[in-house]
Amino acid sequence: MEGGGIETLFGDILLRNSTVSGNQSGDGGGGIETGSGDVTFNDSSLSDNIAGDEGGGVTTSSGDLTFDRSTISGNQSGGNGGGIETFFGDILLRNSTVSGNQSGDSGGGIYQDTGSLTQIINSTVSNNQSDGNGGGIHHDGSSSFDTLTIENSIVAANITVNGSGSDLNYSSAITSSVRNSLIGSNAGTPLQATTPGATNSAGNQIGTDATPIDPLLGALADNGGPTLTHALLAGSPAINAGGSLTVDIGDTDQRGEARISDGQIDIGAFELGTAFLLGDSDQNGVVDFSDIPAFISILQDGGFLDEADINRDGVVNFSDITFFIDLLVAL
Repeated sequence: MEGGGIETLFGDILLRNSTVSGNQSGDGGGGIETGSGDVTFNDSSLSDNIAGDEGGGVTTSSGDLTFDRSTISGNQSGGNGGGIETFFGDILLRNSTVSGNQSGDSGGGIYQDTGSLTQIINSTVSNNQSDGNGGGIHHDGSSSFDTLTIENSIVAANITVNGSGSDLNYSSAITSSVRNSLIGSNAGTPLQATTPGATNSAGNQIGTDATPIDPLLGALADNGGPTLTHALLAGSPAINAGGSLTVDIGDTDQRGEARISDGQIDIGAFELGTAFLLGDSDQNGVVDFSDIPAFISILQDGGFLDEADINRDGVVNFSDITFFIDLLVAL
């Protein structure tokens, strides 16, 4: 083993509010390398590390990799896994961003070979590049015992130079589940493209190489919180396009901001918080008696609007009426 930054054969690694950056290895694991040890990142960054072989950011032989509210960016590998690589280990990416990584072979952002479980949950995988298969993610499993789950995530705007699957590459032989996600291109996958502007029965938006879906992301930047993120730009198809989750992702996005805004979860690691004026139910910029009909309409229809949730309990119901009256009386 010849890890560039942190290296352990059997021990586990846990990083909180930490940065592993600027390391280099002539072999695998530019930033971190383990044998059977697990690696866990919480609110941390793994960036600008270089490996001559596998795993520019991190590589494990059989250890599991878990990333919560973390960013893996700008790492490079001469082989597989520009950002993340594991052979037999499982991967959990939750409320995290994988961006701007590059591999000399497959898996520009993430590469998994033989690991039984990959979960990409409310995360953003974008702007990664591979010379081989899977510019964003490459799963090398070949049987139903290998699983790939992608939920409420963006995997788009990645590039492959010589291989298959600019965003994703995996075999139809593995057990896969893609739900409520935005996949820029279905090349290299068994996924069927969706009608532009529409979703399929699983809530997905899926493009093709000929007509990829642009997630409309801002540059990787400090948008608040301890790690860098891609903000959702106005008009992004990821806004309010998420769905219910089979795993608990907590109440906040990667930055620590409220996970649900406008009553609906966004796709990806970044939740777009919208400014609103409490009580402005007709959204005309002022709170006055003209808001009463709009408030009543929302109440009758069982709808939700931040402006109408006067008592801020996450639902618009009759308990908001008293608070709404108090706002009007105070005018």
